[in-house]
Amino acid sequence: MTYLLHRTMLPGNIEFHSDLYSPMPVVLSHRRKFKPAQPPQMPMQDMDGPDNCILCNPELKDSFLTKRADTPNCQKRVAQFLNDYPYLPYQQHVLFMWNEDLQKRKRNLHRFCLKDLDTLELYWLLWGCVEHAKAFKRPVDRPDIPRMVVGFNFGPMAGQSIPHFHAQCGWDVVLDSNAHSEAHSEQHLDLYLSELRAERLTIFESEGLLIHAPWTPRGAYAVDIMFKGKFSIEELGEEDAKAFAVLGISLIRKYLKRGIQNVTIVFTNSAMGCRNEPLVAHFVPRLNVGALYEIRGVNVVDTLPQDIVAEFLSVLDESDKLVSWAQLLEVARRHDPNAKYDHRLAHQD
Repeated sequence: MTYLLHRTMLPGNIEFHSDLYSPMPVVLSHRRKFKPAQPPQMPMQDMDGPDNCILCNPELKDSFLTKRADTPNCQKRVAQFLNDYPYLPYQQHVLFMWNEDLQKRKRNLHRFCLKDLDTLELYWLLWGCVEHAKAFKRPVDRPDIPRMVVGFNFGPMAGQSIPHFHAQCGWDVVLDSNAHSEAHSEQHLDLYLSELRAERLTIFESEGLLIHAPWTPRGAYAVDIMFKGKFSIEELGEEDAKAFAVLGISLIRKYLKRGIQNVTIVFTNSAMGCRNEPLVAHFVPRLNVGALYEIRGVNVVDTLPQDIVAEFLSVLDESDKLVSWAQLLEVARRHDPNAKYDHRLAHQD
């Protein structure tokens, strides 16, 4: 018997799901599973090149803050400036890979196609967001309760507007009173996880990570990485960032094998000062502009969670060999982002 996840079989071979951590119910359409294959997606295009890229040449922007993050961990690796089109109430920043040498930036860091995404981008950009979150001070003169928002957009269908890999981070204002209520939160999370395990939606679980197919997937072959025992971005440590980078790149390779060129990675977490919603990185392939609606007021998706689990029980390593998640996690522990960064910058065309 489930308490948080409610199933209702409806006409038309569709199944209704809602759960504690989904803001909106979702219809899983069994019949859409057999729809014709999607047309091949085109990779991100760069018409202007690095000479006109504002991330390679941030001095073109008035809002350029610094040529490197002001923290030891990201020193000389990550730069940032204010987002020109913020959608969050507090300051919203764009973070991107950095080197002081202009030619090295243009030659080695100007990357934009999903196939060129590397562990370096995922590690350093996430780590820059972690340091940014740690430095944020909640305003004392406002009653707002903020929540950190971090995301990556890869490909135009996923919202990537600049042909250069970058991350966005900022702070939202929590309006839902339940979002900062910690009543029974630990029991709710334990129940939620037990139901995922009972329905065999767990792809891989270690002491610190849980990779699973969400009950309410945001897109075809969406996968969630939950950081167990952590509830906000600033709680991530270096080992967590390395695991995210190595495991995340393997997920991206799997998507590329399916012809997917557009992927969103977005983090959800608890409101500031709360520990009631776990820190989760959502990997969301973008196959179409938006879900169609079979029932008003809900999202409609066409990939069943069980199919996602079957797809991702094994993943691809750097040599395109199928490996286990445990093997990849061991690779992540040995990963040296500094050495890899220096190796890339040493490359000469």
